[in-house]
Amino acid sequence: MALATRIAVMDQGRIVQYAPPIEIYRRPATTFVANFVGNPPMNPVPVEATQGDGQLQLKADGLTLSPLPMSSGIAAALANSKTLTLGIRPEHLAIAEPGLANTISGTLFANENMGPESLVTIERPDSSRLTARIFTDDHIALAEAVTLGFSAEHVHLFDAAGARIPADGEQKL
Repeated sequence: MALATRIAVMDQGRIVQYAPPIEIYRRPATTFVANFVGNPPMNPVPVEATQGDGQLQLKADGLTLSPLPMSSGIAAALANSKTLTLGIRPEHLAIAEPGLANTISGTLFANENMGPESLVTIERPDSSRLTARIFTDDHIALAEAVTLGFSAEHVHLFDAAGARIPADGEQKL
């Protein structure tokens, strides 16, 4: 990726995205691309979606998320399924206080200290895991309750088929 001006990501022999590397990283076309590009890969969180008053509410065990603005892409995705996938990259997660908006909670599964950073993996109530790349020297014990926070601007949404849901004004990939 570092030497290319454009790359193609293939899934089962088909090109699913062809773009500059940074665009593929920042705007993955599918959940496959999101999990293929980045180390550690993007964290997928299955969510149940509801809409009302022009806003999108997403629910999952351990997830506290402020309502998101509705878009035509989200409305189209919800017409087919109420189950979406929320994606958050590990570097967009940080240790947070429990109960705040835009957080996800679980118990510490692993803490890989890598010098200036740690890869912190939590296990959610549904037994799925999320990994955060954090910059802290704080000790976190295994099985300790951990809350990770994120900014809504770093959230990616994918429809039930795994395709990225574009924001209004964003070109469909």
